[in-house]
Amino acid sequence: SVNLLVAYRRAIHQGRALGIGLSPRVQLAALGQALTIMTALGDRAGAAEALHDGLRLARSPSIRASDHATFLDTAAWAVLVSRSSPAGALSSYQPGELLDQARLLLGDEPDVGGAWVTVRLNLAYDALERGETAVARRWLDALEGRRSIRSNELWHRLLSARLERLEGELEPARRR
Repeated sequence: SVNLLVAYRRAIHQGRALGIGLSPRVQLAALGQALTIMTALGDRAGAAEALHDGLRLARSPSIRASDHATFLDTAAWAVLVSRSSPAGALSSYQPGELLDQARLLLGDEPDVGGAWVTVRLNLAYDALERGETAVARRWLDALEGRRSIRSNELWHRLLSARLERLEGELEPARRR
């Protein structure tokens, strides 16, 4: 696969040489995209490097808490997806720990955009992957009826159906 991280670094270097620098926020977003793509392509080494670089950059004082949390959510997703990859899992990190850090950065009020919802949905997904249905139920129930879930409604419904199936509630799951 194409190493997107090399291309990303080359673009950053060329931009600096021309006196055009990308803001740390844009760099972090680009690392998140590179991480997601490399994970999907099975480029474990490239994904691990993008993850490491992104986590380092996310701790920079110039990065807003919401952007840091968004990268942590992306990193957790990459780790979860990598578990089913033939290339192997990004096992240095636990998705639940990354998501808990993101949740703490975002706080309890859903006024920080889509990351607030996706972090909680991914906490439910991680719990389902570990067979912790009560924990998954808690995260999904906390999102019920919130207007902010509209952009992630399908993911919420799929996770809810999976949870209901695991709990033996097949009839509600069939209606979803």
